[in-house]
Amino acid sequence: RFASFAAENKDYAGALKVLEPIVRDSKAMMVLHVQALFLYISVLEDTAAFDKALEQADLLIKAVPEELKARALLTKGQVLYLKKDFPGAKQSLDQLLNEYTESPEADRARTLLALLPA
Repeated sequence: RFASFAAENKDYAGALKVLEPIVRDSKAMMVLHVQALFLYISVLEDTAAFDKALEQADLLIKAVPEELKARALLTKGQVLYLKKDFPGAKQSLDQLLNEYTESPEADRARTLLALLPA
């Protein structure tokens, strides 16, 4: 909870200090691990640590159960977009659309794809 509170109040250093050990040590507790990863990636995006965020997004995709794969792929696509890796973002978002066409994340992926430079 503190990490979420810290991130909302733009105390990114405080949020990272709490999240890093949770992400590192919670792999045996799937729900906690996945929730921490989503928040951790978000904070990394906010601090423009895109390489680290991308690394964590790849770990997230491997860690999440099937029902969260679309959200994880969208997260990776967003990181790649922010990193200005537009071909990588397109690949991740296309994968989401091909595999999870009817998911709520698919609409967001279509919107993000429309923003990619030609």
